[in-house]
Amino acid sequence: MWWANWLCLVFSLLRLTFAVFIDEVGVTDWALQSIGEYRCIVGDYIEEDLFLIVSNIDNISLLSLVNRTNGNLITRRVTASRIVDVKYDELQANLLLYDEDHATSQLSILNKDIYLKEISSMDVNYTIPSLCNKVNYKNIVITLEENMLKVIDPESKLTVISIPLPSNFKGIEYLKTDYLEELEILLSTNDLTYFYHNLTNDISTNSWYRDESVTDIVDFEFVDIIDHSMDSISMELNDENTFNNIWQAYNFRVKTNFNRLKKYAKAHHYSPGRMITDFFNIDLKKNVTSEKSLILRNSNDLIFGFKKLLVVLTQNRQLIALDINRGGEKIWSIQSKLSNVVSSFDWDATLNQLIIFNDQGDYEIWNLLKPVLEPTFKQNGTFKDSLPNANCNILDINRLSHNDKTYHVQLDCKDMDSNRIDMIVSLRNIHNNIHSTRFFVTHDNTTIKGHVVLNNTNKVIPTWQITLDNPNEKIVAFSYRHDVETVNPGLVLGNRTVLYKYLYPNIASYIVFNKITNKIYINIIDTLKGEILVSQMHDREYVDIDYPINILIGEHWVIYSYFSLEPIPEQKINVIELYESLIPNERISDSDNENFNPLKQSIKPKHMSRSYYYPEIINKMSISETKFDITTKSIILELANGQITFLPKYIIDARKKTESEMTDDDKKEFMASSYIPTIPINDLFVITHKRDLVFGKLSKLGSIATNLESTSIVCDVGHDIFCSRITPSGSFDVLDPNFETGKLVVSILVCLLLYLFLRPYVTKRRIKGLWLVHE
Repeated sequence: MWWANWLCLVFSLLRLTFAVFIDEVGVTDWALQSIGEYRCIVGDYIEEDLFLIVSNIDNISLLSLVNRTNGNLITRRVTASRIVDVKYDELQANLLLYDEDHATSQLSILNKDIYLKEISSMDVNYTIPSLCNKVNYKNIVITLEENMLKVIDPESKLTVISIPLPSNFKGIEYLKTDYLEELEILLSTNDLTYFYHNLTNDISTNSWYRDESVTDIVDFEFVDIIDHSMDSISMELNDENTFNNIWQAYNFRVKTNFNRLKKYAKAHHYSPGRMITDFFNIDLKKNVTSEKSLILRNSNDLIFGFKKLLVVLTQNRQLIALDINRGGEKIWSIQSKLSNVVSSFDWDATLNQLIIFNDQGDYEIWNLLKPVLEPTFKQNGTFKDSLPNANCNILDINRLSHNDKTYHVQLDCKDMDSNRIDMIVSLRNIHNNIHSTRFFVTHDNTTIKGHVVLNNTNKVIPTWQITLDNPNEKIVAFSYRHDVETVNPGLVLGNRTVLYKYLYPNIASYIVFNKITNKIYINIIDTLKGEILVSQMHDREYVDIDYPINILIGEHWVIYSYFSLEPIPEQKINVIELYESLIPNERISDSDNENFNPLKQSIKPKHMSRSYYYPEIINKMSISETKFDITTKSIILELANGQITFLPKYIIDARKKTESEMTDDDKKEFMASSYIPTIPINDLFVITHKRDLVFGKLSKLGSIATNLESTSIVCDVGHDIFCSRITPSGSFDVLDPNFETGKLVVSILVCLLLYLFLRPYVTKRRIKGLWLVHE
């Protein structure tokens, strides 16, 4: 039954696998769990094999338990406020935590876990000495000489114990000694690396280190490691195009392919068996060494576009490159020489340069000729002379031109009529003008402004402005449509008609919150003219502004989330879809009209919307990116519980109907399903597995395409860093690792031989049948 085999094949190709199972953890995903800069270290009054470390994240604190013998992180606990001191109450035999508001909590450690209990300030003895005073021990004399730390007996003045200091030494974070032969010490460096040593008679009995440099991240960029294996073929194709005669080009191709075949045969000692085995990777797992298998895997990862760097900029002015394909391994690290606060950095893939900015108008340029090698310093500079006055700080900086180092800089200037100033800066030449007219939008809490930079000028001209008249209102979320590839201009319905999408690229959306009524409304605007295209009010809900409000703009849709207290406390996700018309097969725009001017003509969209409930608080949202944007778009969610999940766009659909309203044609649509207001969390879509991650309020969620259309790389960069691969439509362009290529090739060859053998026989039978005389 050929049709049954065909159905099985189709089913196997369409089968979707989203989950990250336990055997895949650490293979296709990884996480860096950080503690941060150590503010307080407690090594006494707790279990002997533990350290309790207090660090800060945002405006709160993080309590961490670290294994004293190997430095491994055991568990972490986020506090509700910032901890400023830790003390030990001998009467109660408890550790006490003190926060900035003088509130006190009792800390207990049970089964390697942290438990907190608030206690009344009336029960606290404030005269208890602090455990957070760094190396404030009596009768301990320490000297730092010749890169050596020495503990000196205060009576005999002799050196009892000595230990070499690490490079870039900063200070001593923890020290404990018996003045005779035992020393336990924790040292820190300026790049937030911590070294632990336990010595007996100057002999190390235990040592380890923790690298906490990849924390407090300000900005990040993805850097591709380019696959150069096809460069020679690309050069050959370019050479072919230089021939005027098609036969000359054909002759050139035949010669180059023949020479390539000769080299391939020579490399395999002219053995057909070796050539066939290598070409089809037959019995790869059985017949090749692990080294060759690793080389093949690395080659495939490079071809598939999995080998990328995640370059992060920290508040400590460090630029660090992490290998996404090798578990976040640190490839290189450089220390910026900029003073003040670094605000952002930019990756110029055309010139292979990294540009770091601070908030005072200074910048550094580093050459990154090969991503895997440490960048080299090129030059530094400043555009302070172009600032209106010396009291200006950079709020935001974004590149305007991909072909030149031209940036739009938004400034916060004091002692001026308008605090917010917009200017254009070119780092290549401060007087170099941009060569095309560009529009951009800026906003603050109460105002949205449109600007234009005219051709051959660096002057910013305001074009329109939207100002909130109500003093009780403020803008709490803003997003604009990024450049995306449009694969299909329409949505095919079940009856084979088409709804045409509204694909106008110059749109933005913002959400306004009223602090008196606790209501929100959303507007979608034309960024060229400031015209409001769609406005939607949520006047039946009571929105809690203490929870995150997010907004995204995709191909022809806007998705936003917020937490509503009424009618019941729920996390909500809303979607607005934009169409040229809600009448099937009706198209308003003219795609063939090259003279269309969006400044003079406008097409307002028709829209549909739906609201959904979600069972967890959503902190951040992002959109999955793929190479050709053919794969189903997914909404990546960072949840308040530290997990990361994603939702395919077809789940959040504005056109969904209830089961009773759906027609037969509705059920024929792609991934059709009835409208159910609650979206459950599917464990198969949670990509962080069972990890306990802490990202913080300033985390950034990003996605980048690979060379496989099915696969997207997702990274969440905050206090912790997490990266993984997702396949929203399944791995439709990758064969299973267990796919038996050899058996498939042999089967094809056998079928071909049978065909060649049976064809003459069948032909003879037919001829005999034609000449046979029937009575």
